[in-house]
Amino acid sequence: MTAGPAFFTLRRMNGRATLQIRFAQEDGEVRPVAASTKRRGTGARVMLEVEKEAVAAGTVYVLYRAGGAGVVVVGSASRERVESALASLGTARAAYRIARIPVEYGGGAGALG
Repeated sequence: MTAGPAFFTLRRMNGRATLQIRFAQEDGEVRPVAASTKRRGTGARVMLEVEKEAVAAGTVYVLYRAGGAGVVVVGSASRERVESALASLGTARAAYRIARIPVEYGGGAGALG
């Protein structure tokens, strides 16, 4: 069996990992609800590169635009890094939210390097 496309697998590069962010719609707003190291399910989702520490910790903080689009700007194991990104948006930051979402690790042996 061969591995899937590179963008759907956990990548080992400079201490980073690629996660698939899944969304759910609630009260007319699309929100990130979970992240996974594997491609799963159907529906809205995006790929996001984060530190491997987020996978090891089991949670990731994501900065996303509130509303119906489900746009994720940045993700990190550190809430402070995400808050810094939010602050850099200036007056536009009112349209963005920070969410702490669980990371489901689905990789095989050695997937984290």
